Amino acid sequence: MAAKRFRSRSLGRFLLFAFLLSGCPANPITPPPPPPEDGGTNGDRCGDFRATSAIHNGTADPTLLPLEAGQAFAIGYLPMGPCSAIFVHEEWALTARHCRLAAGGEVCVGEPPARPDICIPVEEVIDHPTLDLSIFRIEGRVTDHLDTVVPIPILTQDLGLFAGQLAEAAGYGLQEDGRRFGEREFVPEMIVDFEGGWVTVIAGGDRGVCNGDSGGPLMVIDENGEVRVAGVLDQGAEDNDDCRGRDHYTRTDRIAGWIQDYIGPVQSVTGGCAGVDEIGRCFGSQAYWCEEGRIRTARCPVRCGWNGSRNAFRCLESDDPCEGIDGFGICDGETARWCEAGELKARACGSCAQSCVRNHAGANCVVIP
Repeated sequence: MAAKRFRSRSLGRFLLFAFLLSGCPANPITPPPPPPEDGGTNGDRCGDFRATSAIHNGTADPTLLPLEAGQAFAIGYLPMGPCSAIFVHEEWALTARHCRLAAGGEVCVGEPPARPDICIPVEEVIDHPTLDLSIFRIEGRVTDHLDTVVPIPILTQDLGLFAGQLAEAAGYGLQEDGRRFGEREFVPEMIVDFEGGWVTVIAGGDRGVCNGDSGGPLMVIDENGEVRVAGVLDQGAEDNDDCRGRDHYTRTDRIAGWIQDYIGPVQSVTGGCAGVDEIGRCFGSQAYWCEEGRIRTARCPVRCGWNGSRNAFRCLESDDPCEGIDGFGICDGETARWCEAGELKARACGSCAQSCVRNHAGANCVVIP
C-alpha cells in the first residue's frame, strides 16, 4: 500500500477507472546524490540524512504499528473476490460481507508479501445481520497450515478514544499499476469520524485502500500495548474511484459481543517489541516503548513527544521541541520530517527528484520508478 491506492468497489466498476491508477512517469528520474562517504548525517542540498535506511518505494512491512512478522502473516487473501481477510483466532477470521464468501471457498496466507500460496478451505461463514462484516471458520487451525501465523485479536476497548490518531490498514488489493492483486501491503490512515457501526479514515496523498482490500483490517494499539483489529474495510460510501480519500471500516468494538459469541472470549497476546526500542514512539496522544521484552504504553493527558529528561518519546506537560513529530516522522507534502534526540530534522525530497513515503523505517525520500 505504499504506492498502492486502494478503495473498496466492485471489480467491474474498477475496470472502468483502472487507467486512473496506472500513471507512472515516463521520463527517467535523476538519482539522488549519495550520502557522504564518511557516513555523516549532516545532509546535502536536499536537507538532512536519516540515520535509518529506506525500503525502495514499498510498504511490504507495517508502516506504523509494531507488528510481529507472524501477525502480518495473519492477513489473508480471498482469490475469488478478490478480497482480503484477517485471522482474529486460530480457527476464525473476519472479512467483508459483500465479498460473498461461502462455505467451500478458500482463504490464502503466506509469508512472502506477494505469495499468499497456502490456501485453506472455509467450512462455515456467518454474516452479520446489518453490517458489512462476515466471520468464517476454516478447516482446522491456521497454524496447522502455516505455523508462523499469529492471529490478531479484535479491539474491545472503545475506538472513540482513538479519534484523530493514525491507525494501520492492510490488504491484498489493487496495485498502483491498476492490474495486479494479491500482494500484502500496509498504509497508515487517520481516524477522522464515527457513525453508527462505522469508523471513517483517510490516508491522504495518493495512497489509500482500493479494490481487493475489502475485508482487510484496520489496526491500532490498545491500552495494554497490544495490536488489535479495530475494523474491517467495507464498500465505502463515497464516489471515490481513484482509491483516494475517505474509507469506511466496520467497527469491531461495537459488535465485539456478537463476534465473541462464535469465536469465544478475546485472549490477551503478549508479543515482543517488533522493532520498537526503549526510546519509543508516539501514537497520537499515546506513548509506547519496549520494556522487558514487551510493549508498554501510556495515554498522555496533554501530549506525547520528545522528553529530554528521559531521552525518549514519552508523555509531556510542556512544549515539545519536535512539535509533535516522533522518530518515525511524517510526510509533509514532499518533505520528510522526523525527530532525532529532540532535534527536528527535514529533507526536501522533491529537490532531489524523489518522493516522500512512510515505510517500516519511517518517513523517507525514495525514488519512484
